[in-house]
Amino acid sequence: MIRWFTVKFVCLLFRFLGMFKRRAFLNSMQLPQRTQEKCLKEICREMTETDYGKKYGLSGVTDYQSFKASVPLINYEDIADVIEAQKNGEYSITPGKILFYENTSGSSSKCKAIPYNSQLKKSFYNMFLIWVSDVLKNHSLNTGKMFLSISPGVATDEEGMTDDTDYLSGFGALLLKPFLIKPDGINHVKDPDNYRKILALALLAEKDLEIVSVWSPTYFLMILNEIKNHKSDLMKYLEAGCLSVEGQCFTFKVSQKRLESLKSKNSFKDYWPELKIISAWDEGFAKQPAEELKSHFPNVSFQGKGLLSTEAPVTVPIISTEHSLPLIKECFFEVILLNGETKMLIDMELLEEGELVITQRSGLLRYRTGDRVKVDSFVGNCPTLTFLGRSGKQVDMHGEKLTEERAYKSISPLLDNCPSILLPVYESSENSYYCLMIESFTGNLKSLADKVDNALKENFHYAVARRNNQLKALQVCLMDRLNHKYTEIQMSSGMRWGDIKIPFLELKIQYESELKSWFT
Repeated sequence: MIRWFTVKFVCLLFRFLGMFKRRAFLNSMQLPQRTQEKCLKEICREMTETDYGKKYGLSGVTDYQSFKASVPLINYEDIADVIEAQKNGEYSITPGKILFYENTSGSSSKCKAIPYNSQLKKSFYNMFLIWVSDVLKNHSLNTGKMFLSISPGVATDEEGMTDDTDYLSGFGALLLKPFLIKPDGINHVKDPDNYRKILALALLAEKDLEIVSVWSPTYFLMILNEIKNHKSDLMKYLEAGCLSVEGQCFTFKVSQKRLESLKSKNSFKDYWPELKIISAWDEGFAKQPAEELKSHFPNVSFQGKGLLSTEAPVTVPIISTEHSLPLIKECFFEVILLNGETKMLIDMELLEEGELVITQRSGLLRYRTGDRVKVDSFVGNCPTLTFLGRSGKQVDMHGEKLTEERAYKSISPLLDNCPSILLPVYESSENSYYCLMIESFTGNLKSLADKVDNALKENFHYAVARRNNQLKALQVCLMDRLNHKYTEIQMSSGMRWGDIKIPFLELKIQYESELKSWFT
């Protein structure tokens, strides 16, 4: 009874903390023009204290047109040297105190280092408060137990967030901590196999799980596959009550009743009878694995995630609207339309699409995100967005963000100019990989596959996806008259011969049926 009252009290507090944020956010949908103008002025005012802001005369910016005329569109490469100089104390682009630099991948093999200040971290926290307040408004919780996406550490010299729950801060983080399924010490585990095993054990041990919130559906599917494929071994660790790996002992408190229940059940939905909501990305390539995840939990509410990147929070899903709404109080948004014109997001019309450009609170001004979005509806007077994919020639099955330029630079030295095409292959959530089709090769194919795989690991997020076992090892296949075969396949799908260009990286995901066409 005490636990029940504690859960209800914490839920009430979170609803109270987020209620005003959520209400103000929804009200801003009625006046998006005023909200975005205010947001832009706040950011420009904060930026005037920085060297970067002084360079572009932000003290003289009074509206969007003067901002657009003063500040150029940028990619990360345009400010990489500026951020490096800021790290060395030689220049400033970020207003206020820098908390840390968070790594993500760039368009080359080098990482992007995104500076975080308190204002940017607060933007992420505000997004979380709006989301959790909305969830609690629509779902009544009894246990409050939740699993939030956390990822294995990646060795780096930079100080950043240890996992995704570090987006939270202050009183809210303190309130949430007792309800998180997060084994102590897991941030220090580096081996992805051990990491998955520990998470699988922690989830199996928790019968009262009510909320799952992960960005990639394949991430949770990966844990479910760990349970399905190694259940007997996992049960032995649960019966023993502990697992020792990498110099740490992880303990799990499981009642005999829970152990007997797990032994007698083989359906994921029966493992967690209290589960009420799963929140995960379900747009772009994530659509198919999201459907697979839904099929495992047919009676659980599924909520598509909003659009979020390391650089900034972009949208948040609101249940009553059935859409993801742009966070217009946190960031200033523009879109580069297909015709090259740049306009404010709030001026877009229904079904217009283009590349999203953000101006956020830690120094990234008019920053091209590479995300292609489309206006799919309006809430109040504000456009809502759906994610279409990444701009440019890029494949992103499991977050690897592999571009044709990046792939070619990494592996072409190994191929001796032999005709080759790199295919992304998705056979199942447990078996995704890249296959290098090559016309001829006199050496050992296994050795070549290992070399190509290792070369691609020079790219930050490909290496992470491989370490997490979301991508399997690269394969190599010999294919006689490779370019002819590719042309034949494209023509069979309706393309005209003259329109076909032979790529180095095929952008279309090869599902089982597409893969078979290469060998028939």
